[in-house]
Amino acid sequence: MKKFLVILFCGCAVALSAQQYIGDMTYGKNEYKLSDVHVKLTSKGELTMYSVKFSPLMPVRVNMIIRGVRLERKPLGVHLSGNNLVPSVKGKPKPERIITQLKGTQTPHLLQFEALMGGQPISFKGHIIAR
Repeated sequence: MKKFLVILFCGCAVALSAQQYIGDMTYGKNEYKLSDVHVKLTSKGELTMYSVKFSPLMPVRVNMIIRGVRLERKPLGVHLSGNNLVPSVKGKPKPERIITQLKGTQTPHLLQFEALMGGQPISFKGHIIAR
């Protein structure tokens, strides 16, 4: 019985499949805030932000995919990191939005990360969407 509980506890700390979150995103020196942002993180290190904009002047919302996020499993969750990651929008690379200094944490119920995107600070903090 003890072995089963240990395996169950360890399995909860690490995402084995794609997890979706909803939360708040902040971008830029003026701290443009966007609520109810949907973010998906896969076990292969792909981070997708759905229907986001980075300025009130941006005419449309976009889905942005960041590939190559490093995931390091720890006892209490997963640590995210990355540097020089080129995101894509509508299948096209956006080097002007290069992601640097990415760091974050995923736990069984929360995802939070911060980075520089195109030299501007970006952060997200959200909770898992119930399935």
